[in-house]
Amino acid sequence: MLAGEKPPLPVPQVHTEAGAQAFAEFFIKTIDWSYATTGSAYMRHVLPTQLHEFRRACRNIDSTSHAGNHYYGGRLRITSSATAASDGSSGAEVAVLVRLTVLPGT
Repeated sequence: MLAGEKPPLPVPQVHTEAGAQAFAEFFIKTIDWSYATTGSAYMRHVLPTQLHEFRRACRNIDSTSHAGNHYYGGRLRITSSATAASDGSSGAEVAVLVRLTVLPGT
């Protein structure tokens, strides 16, 4: 983690394509922050925790931290993202495709 780096700021929930894209980017940045800091508290606080895989990631991060270890490797960076509404109606589901790269570790 870079000195002085702060966690990503939550985005308002806006049910539009732009809102879905902003949330997807926040979601990825929050996961990256949690691994970089070896702490899941922020991630648990700002993201929905009902998904099994999400809870498992939080447990893995916590186990690593409690063992006094940390993750070595690169940070996640979003290289592109795009949205597509399932139909043209207001309030329709929106799919967000986010492409990532993992930067080399330092």
